[in-house]
Amino acid sequence: MSFPPCCIPMHAHGRSVYSFACSNASVLKVRRNVLAQRAPAPVAPPSFIHAARRNVVGASQSSSSDSAGSLADAATTANGNGGGMAQGPPPADSGAGARVLDVDMAHELKTSFINYSMSVIAGRALPDARDGLKPVQRRILYAMHAMGLVAEKPHRKCARVVGEVLGKYHPHGDSAVYEALVRMAQDFKMSGTLVDGHGNFGSIDGDPAAAMRYTECRLTPLAAHALLRDVDQDKGATPYAQTFDDTGYEPEVLAASLPNLLLNGTSGIAVGYRTQLPPHSLADVVRATRLYLSNPDGVSDEALCDAIVAPDFPTGGHLLESTESLRSIYTKGSGTLTVRGVVHYEEASTINGKREPASVVVTELPYQGGGTAALAKEIQSLCDKEKMPSAAFGHISMVRDESSSAGVRLVVQLKRTVKSPDAIVASLFKYTRLEERFSVEMRALVGMRPCLLSLRELLAEFVEFRMRCVRGRTETRLALVRDKVHKLEGEEIALDQPEETIAAVRASKTRRDLRETLAGAPWNLTVVQANQVADMRISRFTQNEADKLEKELRGLREESERLELLLSSDANVVAAIDDELAELSKRFEAPRRTKLVEPEVSVASNGTRKRANSAASGTAMGLQRIDPIASRGTEVVLELNDRLYAKRYTASEVTENRRGTVGIGGGKAAARAAADDGVNAGDDRFLRVLRCSSNDVVLFFTETGTVFAVEAFKIPAVQRTSNASGMPLSGLVDIGIGERVTAWSVLSPPLLDDTKEEYVEPSVIFVTRNGQVKKMDVADVISKRSPTTGVNAITLGDGDEVVWAGVCDPSSDLVVATNAGYVTAFSLSKVRNMGRGARGITAMKLKGLNGIDENDVVIVGGAAFPSGSIPTTGEGDEKSASSTAAKKEPNLLMVTREGFARLTPASHFRLKNRGGVGLQFFSPRVDRDEVVDITYVPPSSKSVLVSTRFGAVACVKMGTVARQSRTGKGTALMKLRKGDAVRELCLNV
Repeated sequence: MSFPPCCIPMHAHGRSVYSFACSNASVLKVRRNVLAQRAPAPVAPPSFIHAARRNVVGASQSSSSDSAGSLADAATTANGNGGGMAQGPPPADSGAGARVLDVDMAHELKTSFINYSMSVIAGRALPDARDGLKPVQRRILYAMHAMGLVAEKPHRKCARVVGEVLGKYHPHGDSAVYEALVRMAQDFKMSGTLVDGHGNFGSIDGDPAAAMRYTECRLTPLAAHALLRDVDQDKGATPYAQTFDDTGYEPEVLAASLPNLLLNGTSGIAVGYRTQLPPHSLADVVRATRLYLSNPDGVSDEALCDAIVAPDFPTGGHLLESTESLRSIYTKGSGTLTVRGVVHYEEASTINGKREPASVVVTELPYQGGGTAALAKEIQSLCDKEKMPSAAFGHISMVRDESSSAGVRLVVQLKRTVKSPDAIVASLFKYTRLEERFSVEMRALVGMRPCLLSLRELLAEFVEFRMRCVRGRTETRLALVRDKVHKLEGEEIALDQPEETIAAVRASKTRRDLRETLAGAPWNLTVVQANQVADMRISRFTQNEADKLEKELRGLREESERLELLLSSDANVVAAIDDELAELSKRFEAPRRTKLVEPEVSVASNGTRKRANSAASGTAMGLQRIDPIASRGTEVVLELNDRLYAKRYTASEVTENRRGTVGIGGGKAAARAAADDGVNAGDDRFLRVLRCSSNDVVLFFTETGTVFAVEAFKIPAVQRTSNASGMPLSGLVDIGIGERVTAWSVLSPPLLDDTKEEYVEPSVIFVTRNGQVKKMDVADVISKRSPTTGVNAITLGDGDEVVWAGVCDPSSDLVVATNAGYVTAFSLSKVRNMGRGARGITAMKLKGLNGIDENDVVIVGGAAFPSGSIPTTGEGDEKSASSTAAKKEPNLLMVTREGFARLTPASHFRLKNRGGVGLQFFSPRVDRDEVVDITYVPPSSKSVLVSTRFGAVACVKMGTVARQSRTGKGTALMKLRKGDAVRELCLNV
């Protein structure tokens, strides 16, 4: 018969002799001969033996004959079953005084294993919910504190610290202690390091630390201030217990001033339990704790989750989780996070005469996802044709690790044939450790019991513990202050009667006689006070010393009153804790390193929404989802239809055509749908297009002047040729039912003036239907609380609405056009910035023309030109529209409802004061035709996007559109289907 490893037969163990047998019922039993004379054991028995021995204590005494009979029966049973039990008589050391007990092996193993498990759980693997530390970490920090290794002192050898911990507090292997010390010094594993290491303490690539005899360490200011400030035994803030050898004392828990378990996280595997907590930003942890302190019963779980925001990993990266999923994790205490590295795209360039190919560069890695060396090796192995999981890896020519002490930099060099890196980036996220799943199990010890805690429960446990610490510290200090006051009051009484006191001292033969004398009149001192007076030096009776005594007593009494006030109510204790947290946040706060990125939402053909993954989303989850501020984005085209459904697709999907094209989309099906609905060309069926970068912020302007801000990458990505409508705008912003979006514009990353090399704050310009113009700061049109809630940016008159809005330089030249064919230009530098409640000022007077009644004349659009593009002199300065000089000028492109357009150089206009009628620049080629839109076209522009009411979009090459003067008739820009009409222009590239 074979036995489990823990049940190997042991003979002559010193105290007991163990043998194993199996009954007919297949119940494994332990037979134990307990010696009457127990000699000290030379070797400590296993833990399950200790447990079994405890079961013997208190058992009924059995006779020797009974014991012998039991042994014989067991031996017969064992022999009958062919067990592996040794044959023959009992061992020689089992004398007449021994007794034999039958113990059920299943029960013994169960009991012993539970005892062993709880020892591992409570003594090794799981942290305490109060200070967030495992026993070995706590003992290392306390030993360093006891050695005086604070931040102001020099470093000491780690071997000295490890020896101190092993000898006094933690009798285990030195490697385990040193590994724990090293981890607390690694800034790529701890959000707030607790040990300041000097030397080689390992790297993010998994390189081990140098041997402990080479490295040095000391405490960090954070550890000394937040964990060890109140740990001394004489302060009474935390309970103490005897060390393993009963020669000293150690704290059961450190008096932490903030939830260290949330700050630095933890990971551990015990018997039947595991814990995995992500680290958080100190500022977020303090904010959530203070919020809970302010109203423990009233604050909601949602408010706590919003306060702590999300995990903040030391290695940075992007956290791809929605607010709802994070709330679920913090409420339940468990869940899974998706962490992604940060990449950006570097185009091909020439450096020092050498051509550098295009590359995808990794600058941040997922937390605990391995280092750059492992990632580079993994990518290189996937580029092998036999192991290649995706064709995208075939476009990688080289992987180069350029990481240094300055930071992570892994260069994935691409082949020259690569046009867009999106597919490669998406494959890197899908098949490599550049994207990792982080499992969260918020489990910690509460009263020595492993518990899965929610964020609220964890904060509640810490706050309750911290209140006990503050009360214990205050009570201990108050007792010391009162004792000191009591003693000094005795000195004060003696000093008030110096002659009598000195005479009493001289008249007393012994110290006891002096105490008895001082206990009587006129002193009436207690024994403690009498001893204090007896220990006074004669110099204490000087006037100077008396003044010092009075000052010291006054300070101690004030401190006593302050401490008593603190202990008088829980509210005062909470206020003290809140002040400590505010001080910690002010002193140790650091910016977040991990950016929270909302997960991509894909829209199915049936209109349902689901979260897209790396494999399914391709471009949507590729390069466009990286750092929306600092990284290079992907050029995209946005579409918005009359039902306020928005979508985006890459600009590379747009094909440029000559003028006169019919465009893509808006075919017969759309025309029939419009006809069935009875829609006329002048009704509000339209399609808007906008070219931007995925990193840009898109501003939506409604007819009533409300402004909404949405990041471009949050608009769902689809294929241009698909029939998907996209996502309702109401799913991105809080737009009201029935509101119409009449304009939208792009807010790009900070603009730089190339000549001054300084930041130029852009302005937002509004132009209304009735000819009003308004200029505002960007900060005034974006909600500080939430950009999606919208801001009412302008007050409109009766019958007026916003028809055009844009973001531009505050000194730009603005051109405004009417549907009747009049245009005016003026400098925005002459328009002052206004607040949200302003109506604006008159930009242009409206005048009828071309068969359009004056009452029907409205502003249809605007275009912002760089300052100085439009001359201020007369028409005599106009250049020929086809001249070489005119081709280098910026142009104004006008388009009519019937698809005719004219491209006119800026020199054919002139700046005037606002409020005029303007210049006539349009003569219709067909009856009742009218201008519908204008746009600014820089000299370098190659194409323009044109959209129609039926949903057709055409990309027209600017080289096929002839430049004409203001009196030109224009050319056909786009061929329209029957009943269709042009709605909008947008510059492409």
